[in-house]
Amino acid sequence: MNEAQSYANEALSRAQGDAASRLGVAESERAASTNQVSAEAKRFSDVLPQYRKNPELFVRLWQSEVMQRVFTNALEKKYVPAPASGRSQTLRIDLGRDPTKPKPAPEAPKEDHH
Repeated sequence: MNEAQSYANEALSRAQGDAASRLGVAESERAASTNQVSAEAKRFSDVLPQYRKNPELFVRLWQSEVMQRVFTNALEKKYVPAPASGRSQTLRIDLGRDPTKPKPAPEAPKEDHH
């Protein structure tokens, strides 16, 4: 009986500790999510008047900001300007391609010692 009671107490203690840990993690994630959403809402409110003044300019400036962050860490950079015709175009990028392998150096000619 004592052994069973001891086991039950240990199991209950572990379960309570696990529950407290999970609640702590969930509370931390909730606070982080709330802060992130609040920051995004403030940013949106801050830039909304600029967007309303000139939507096209705002979008171009925003795209430029995003591209600057993207290109900072890019290994390869290729710029495709908009066509003069004004027609839309599709750019497809294969992100899964294998890197090119360097060509092997040519072998030196073998000398004949006869």
